[in-house]
Amino acid sequence: MTDNLLFPPKGKDRYKAVVDGHCYYVDKTPLLKAVFSDNSDQVLQITRPRRFGKSLTMSMFYAFLTINYKDPSDLSRHQELFSNRQIYKERDFCKNYMGKYPVLFLSLKSVSALDFKGALDMMASIINSLADSLNFYKAVSICR
Repeated sequence: MTDNLLFPPKGKDRYKAVVDGHCYYVDKTPLLKAVFSDNSDQVLQITRPRRFGKSLTMSMFYAFLTINYKDPSDLSRHQELFSNRQIYKERDFCKNYMGKYPVLFLSLKSVSALDFKGALDMMASIINSLADSLNFYKAVSICR
């Protein structure tokens, strides 16, 4: 009976951690299609109070869209993460978007400093670390 027990996602702000940790998750995957179906040239701004799941939602976008750099045709991990979600019923959408894009996921929630220069330095450090962790040559060759 405890095999089906779901836990609250206490302290988890990454979609993979929530799914792998067998945590409760309010399915926000229909938002994926809503965002990509909106043909306006507007900027999407997601604002919510603290602790309302903004980072988890952005992480869900990342997990759905990001390409598997080692094997771009392998969608097994994507399917494992999304097979029991609403978005997976949208076969054409999944075929066109799931695991098809190089995605940069940048969270600024760890940026805190006493002054602007300190915050700017921390943000630059996060961006540098993100850039260093990616192999842009692979990403460029996959996109061509």
